[in-house]
Amino acid sequence: MPLRYDRYRTEITAQTAALAAEIQTADLTARVPSCPDWNLHQLLHHIGEGHRWAAEVVRTRATDPLPDNALRVLPAEITKSPADLATWLREGADALTEALGSTSPDTPVWSPVPRDPTASFYARRFTHETLMHRVDAAQAVRQSTADLPVPAGVLEDAVDEYFDLATLPEMFDFFPARRELLAPGRTLLFRTPDTAPWLLDLSGTTMTYSRPTEATETTATIEGSLFSLLLALYHRPPATPVVSSGDAGVLSLWDKHSTFG
Repeated sequence: MPLRYDRYRTEITAQTAALAAEIQTADLTARVPSCPDWNLHQLLHHIGEGHRWAAEVVRTRATDPLPDNALRVLPAEITKSPADLATWLREGADALTEALGSTSPDTPVWSPVPRDPTASFYARRFTHETLMHRVDAAQAVRQSTADLPVPAGVLEDAVDEYFDLATLPEMFDFFPARRELLAPGRTLLFRTPDTAPWLLDLSGTTMTYSRPTEATETTATIEGSLFSLLLALYHRPPATPVVSSGDAGVLSLWDKHSTFG
């Protein structure tokens, strides 16, 4: 189940504050390993502009998509010091949490996900967007995420959200080759030591997932810590090893087609 709406607002603030602390003295020209076309300066601009864009969508109760060039066309030139950029990041997060706080979770707004055109979509999406880019920044700054503190409930919800998005039927419109994953009887199990697993059913005309409470046979299994599983799903280097077993061909297809971009 998703987290409470107010919890998302708290986490956007907390994750951004942790990110801001991480980059106070960072080299803004450092390359971002998981986003190799960006340096750290560009990544941070993407995050801050994304917060401001989402804040404007929610604040204005937008019924159509707003221009998002500022979070996609990113300046390579360094225009702020790390400390100034940290302040700017916190201001963007504050703008988003204030916009979310001024509306109820079920308020209608335009959303890129047609089945969830509400303010709650932005609360959840930007919590986990901020978390994943905090990971990216940590990898650029210190090449490690092993000691990055993230509440377990946030991590579990981030994995849930990943599968909510990955199993949208519309994904096949954007990535037609994903249909290679589908085959009769094919399933993938994602397992961690501390949570119920995620079972991805690839046997139909689209992908679905569930959280089984009993053991089940599966075509292949991917398992690791909750944090490392989340990183692996987003094609980030896991903090600790993730182990795969079962049908190697299916695992290869999953690795090829599981990214969002």
